[in-house]
Amino acid sequence: MAAAQRAAQAAGIIVILTIVSKVLGFLREASLASVFGAGTATDAYLVAMIVPSMVFGIVGTAITTVGIPVFTEYRQDGKKGELPQLVWSSFHGLIL
Repeated sequence: MAAAQRAAQAAGIIVILTIVSKVLGFLREASLASVFGAGTATDAYLVAMIVPSMVFGIVGTAITTVGIPVFTEYRQDGKKGELPQLVWSSFHGLIL
């Protein structure tokens, strides 16, 4: 029962932090619109902010869905000696 309660508390914290993030994002967008209005400079700024965010999201999703299970498998199968090389190879593959 304690594990289920901790999981529920963790899920609740994630929900609360997600709501806080959405509210702060709305406030950021509202303040940007009130200070700079709609124009080419604002559009350029928004595009410049969206592109790195998209790349970060794609890389983060790839690491979560592919990397973590592979790294965990290497660690559990007793291949700890190969794990640092796998991590560095993956890192260099993502950078290039």
